[in-house]
Amino acid sequence: MKVSKMAIVTVLCAAAGSASAQGPSGADQVEAVGAMRSIHTAEAYYASHNKQEGYACTLDRLSEKDARHPALLVSALREGKVFHGYVFHVSCPDGQEPAQHYAVTAIPQEETSKAFCSDEGGVIRWTEAAEAAKCSTSGKPLDTLRTSSK
Repeated sequence: MKVSKMAIVTVLCAAAGSASAQGPSGADQVEAVGAMRSIHTAEAYYASHNKQEGYACTLDRLSEKDARHPALLVSALREGKVFHGYVFHVSCPDGQEPAQHYAVTAIPQEETSKAFCSDEGGVIRWTEAAEAAKCSTSGKPLDTLRTSSK
């Protein structure tokens, strides 16, 4: 039986997609943290090139291309959509124009996983999924996740 490389890639992608739809795994947590870092980089670029607006107040603003700026994030990372078992959300809690602050959250689909949050300061914090609403006020810095898991 001859199997093409394309068939193998298709099967692997389908398997990855179904695993992601089932909820976050340890690898998904790593992907979520990587996405948070990418969002920070995109926000910094966006704010420096859009002085009149400041930070982008939605994830879609960072992942869509328009006449003024390129798409800064992969199109799969969208507001309210599942990305590696997490739903991401970006907001500007201060309501100022130009936006001086932003907040980003990554909420897992499984309650047994970790939730992540951050803001323009760049420190990524984590908490148990059940405490996700309190992540920005009582979340622990990401470096404590490694030490608390041992």
